Amino acid sequence: MAAFHGKSAMAWFRIADGAWTQFTRVRSWTCSLTAATADTTGMAATTGRTRIAGLNSGTCSIECVYDSTTLIQVDETDNDVFAADTTGIQIELYRDGTDASKGYHGGAQCTGVDVSVAMDDTPIVTYNFEWVGEVTEAVVNGTP
Repeated sequence: MAAFHGKSAMAWFRIADGAWTQFTRVRSWTCSLTAATADTTGMAATTGRTRIAGLNSGTCSIECVYDSTTLIQVDETDNDVFAADTTGIQIELYRDGTDASKGYHGGAQCTGVDVSVAMDDTPIVTYNFEWVGEVTEAVVNGTP
């Protein structure tokens, strides 16, 4: 039996220091975090390659059932360089809406919004973001 399912997953956003707004009718979300590495192996090395950690980066996307009353609109000024609680966009992704410690929090910039229609005629909107700065574990239970 699975210990985790996505039935109670949630996604939230806020712009600058505004109020947190929940993405409605979320179908799924993804969070991808990567770390660059640099090869530091010397030419005379005999024990294998050595590497050091580089810059961290990542993306996230949130797929929702489209509802014209809840389409999130982001303009260029909202997409400013992120500074916590000052400018830009913050995203919270919860795997379990009742325990936010199972989620991710960070600044983001919107890189695109895709609108499509599924085979069953369900309209879908997908918001794509790149994480900006540090992505941390969400720490507030329930809502941001």
